[in-house]
Amino acid sequence: MGLLWGVGAPPPDPKVFDTPEEAASGFLASLTQTVEAAEANETRGPTEKRRIRLGSASALHIFLLLDASQSIGAQDFGDARDALRGLVEKIASYGAAPHYGIITFGTEAQVVLSPMDPRAADADWVGEVLEGLSFKAHALRPGTNPHAALRALYELLVREERSQELRGERPAPVTSTTRHVIVIMSDGRVNMGGSPVPVLHQIRELLSIGRDPRNDREDFLDVFVFGVGAVVHAQALNELASHKAGEQHLFLLRGLPDLQEAFHRMIDESSSLGLCGFAHEFQSAEDREKNPWGVTVIVTRPGQGQERCRGSLLSPRFVLSAAHCFRWDDDSAWLSVDVGSAPPLAVSSLRLHPGFSLGARRARGVPEFYDYDLALLELRAQLGAGPRARPICLPCTEGASRALRLPPESTSCEEHRRLLLPPKDVEAFFVAQTGPKELQRRRVRIKLGEQRPRCEADALRAPLYVNASALDDVITPRFLCTGGSDPEVDPNVCRGDSGGPLIVSRGKRYFQVGVISWGVLDSCRHSRPPSYARDFHVNVFEALPWLREELRDEDLGFIP
Repeated sequence: MGLLWGVGAPPPDPKVFDTPEEAASGFLASLTQTVEAAEANETRGPTEKRRIRLGSASALHIFLLLDASQSIGAQDFGDARDALRGLVEKIASYGAAPHYGIITFGTEAQVVLSPMDPRAADADWVGEVLEGLSFKAHALRPGTNPHAALRALYELLVREERSQELRGERPAPVTSTTRHVIVIMSDGRVNMGGSPVPVLHQIRELLSIGRDPRNDREDFLDVFVFGVGAVVHAQALNELASHKAGEQHLFLLRGLPDLQEAFHRMIDESSSLGLCGFAHEFQSAEDREKNPWGVTVIVTRPGQGQERCRGSLLSPRFVLSAAHCFRWDDDSAWLSVDVGSAPPLAVSSLRLHPGFSLGARRARGVPEFYDYDLALLELRAQLGAGPRARPICLPCTEGASRALRLPPESTSCEEHRRLLLPPKDVEAFFVAQTGPKELQRRRVRIKLGEQRPRCEADALRAPLYVNASALDDVITPRFLCTGGSDPEVDPNVCRGDSGGPLIVSRGKRYFQVGVISWGVLDSCRHSRPPSYARDFHVNVFEALPWLREELRDEDLGFIP
């Protein structure tokens, strides 16, 4: 059994475990202000509260220290590694690009990634590095030496300082204006190297922290410690964590599900609720937290009962749905939007796309024509964002650019299209409501490659179009096609799914590329739909001129 570097401490009583919400809130309150500082040397008044701000101009190093000793075990090591990868992904999704350092330790420390590496700020590559970490790398020498890990971190800082000074940068930015975050995942044991605490004091001295009481520079270093492993020694870990008034830097969680939940929540709360395309992914999240942009649109015409369609939140005030769910003369008082909380929200206006005309081609044997099948509903009161109600990312907006990790000022709408709808089969999903509060993601492939002509041709097999003379009378370039059984069986939408979003995910952010419009068959009435059961969705990219005009006051920052 290993020794502790502090006073001996038994395993924590179950009552001292942090809930995922507590861990997320505490980590959030400290980390984000560091990550999001618009300038690393930004000054604040002595009474200004530390808070999270994620921005791409931060000068920030984030060091990830992962215990790979025998007492941790392969399973907990893998869980911690995966949680750190999720952290990197989350931070990158805000458009921030800190430089990462990665160190694993057992008997010895291994520097896996230096923040001086040219790719240390590339979140995708850093994620690949994390994914490739192996518990077996320390198997031959399975001791526990956190002292060596922090010593390796200290030496990385010294080496970077010298490099910058040789380039004529005096004082060196790494020790004068760069902020540093250290995330340690360990169980608190040590049997080699002695106490790691003195090395933290050396790091603080190198960064000139605590020297001048008038400017203590405490904001330039945060050490967060997560207890992992079967037995966690809280007191020892507490000696490593930062101690700042009103903030929490030590987190003890029960196991993988809690760890996953904490890392999903930690930079995904109050200050980020207005950002598009976020969703909670952890196992215990509610269905609405996993799909917070989805809403139900309710139409209650006097004396005619209720009809329901789906829709998506584009902003705190606007919902996008399908035009065929409404009539041109529908009164906004007959409309409401259910976001999962009672009562449904009132609607102040309904706007159908001017190009939509259901009966436009009846003379050609097309009784219903769904081109431009789009509608916008404006809510009477702005929706307060929360984990169960967030906007989805609309392509060709500044928010979507940041979510795609592209600079909004130099990114084109065409680049968004190339990334989200390339000319091949594209993996996507729609969300079906399977119960009063149950939502289910159903994965499909948008046929944009060689399968596209076959997919579109099946439109004429719809009973509705038995008298249509040409495919062009039914299908326009503004449709996306899903369904069928090649290369694999796609789920089909049901009648009640109309108006919902067709979604593409990239880097844990979600983008609406289509609006569910119509299908060849009402497949939900068939236990085994035929291979020609296809679904058609209005391509959002093709409707951007209208959306840009209608949403001009929503501060979405449309890009050309």
